[in-house]
Amino acid sequence: LDVLERRRAKLGDAHGETLSSVRLLARLWIAVGRAHEAQCLLAPFERLARSRLPAAEPRHLGIFLQLQGEALVARRDRALLPEAEAKLLEAHAVFERLSGAQHEDTQKCVRAIVALYAAWEELEPGGRRGAPRLPWEQRLE
Repeated sequence: LDVLERRRAKLGDAHGETLSSVRLLARLWIAVGRAHEAQCLLAPFERLARSRLPAAEPRHLGIFLQLQGEALVARRDRALLPEAEAKLLEAHAVFERLSGAQHEDTQKCVRAIVALYAAWEELEPGGRRGAPRLPWEQRLE
């Protein structure tokens, strides 16, 4: 957190290194079960990431969107899953366009999408929102 604050002060929020620090901290927080904090960290930076990262490094926009989706899924709140789905599907489109369906980034995103639909099935038993899970599972190598 200290590194992020120093980068924000020195480089500004829109700088690529600041956005990279945001992504790394969010990834750590998701991994240790602090999805709410990760989501709160990522959300205010989305506009900057969308305006800054596609031109400079489109892969990093995909990573940013995927992290947002993963944080929303990890919150285990059915109301957040439509937003998570939108972020993950957008991230997948970025990765597939850049690197193809079999690339590691794309496959990681597919796994995140499968986890989304699994969470939807768990949180909404008998609902249809988990139905897309199987076609996504079939994309995994």
